[in-house]
Amino acid sequence: MSIVVLESGMLKTPVLITNQCGFNDVEEVSGGIVVQASVAGIEEGLCKALEDPIKLQNMGENLNRYVLKNFTWNMIGEQYLQFFNKIINENRATQLR
Repeated sequence: MSIVVLESGMLKTPVLITNQCGFNDVEEVSGGIVVQASVAGIEEGLCKALEDPIKLQNMGENLNRYVLKNFTWNMIGEQYLQFFNKIINENRATQLR
């Protein structure tokens, strides 16, 4: 995953990334365009992105919502707490056996 995608999302900026970035959620949430990692793929993605400025703005807003929902420090901290609690509870259950 690219930190640049998260930073762009915070600024409501859509992204154009290759399928090698490992962040294909971008396309699933309509937050940007994912293309083949080639000159032709990037060219196609740029042409597609420049076709509709309103669509680009919507993509930026979609990416922003996705990032705020899933990648803020509060959200990440909560996920870590849930993970650690799960490990502690599993460890306690193992010790009681």
